[in-house]
Amino acid sequence: MPENKQEKVSPPFYDLISPKQAAAWLSKNPYNRPLKESLVAEYARKMEAGEWKEKGGIPIWVTEDGELINGQHRLAAVVRFGRPVLLKVQVREKPAVSWKEWHNRRKQ
Repeated sequence: MPENKQEKVSPPFYDLISPKQAAAWLSKNPYNRPLKESLVAEYARKMEAGEWKEKGGIPIWVTEDGELINGQHRLAAVVRFGRPVLLKVQVREKPAVSWKEWHNRRKQ
């Protein structure tokens, strides 16, 4: 029977994410699929209108090295908005494969 390896994960925490921090994480983004511009625009519009509410859903996932695993649309919206936004964050281990690798394996 294969060994059941536990992934190293920090507890989620809320942090005020600046546009500079969002851009830094976005610059190290090997795991995500292409951005949907319409979703970024929607999130940024909500932030600008004061309607953005960080819900209890999936956090922004980053590795200890600062690579982004999940949350690129929210972070791109923070950059577009231009002001810090309170977001839920969690530090996780690096995934075994990138989105592109996973997608290419599924197509075979």
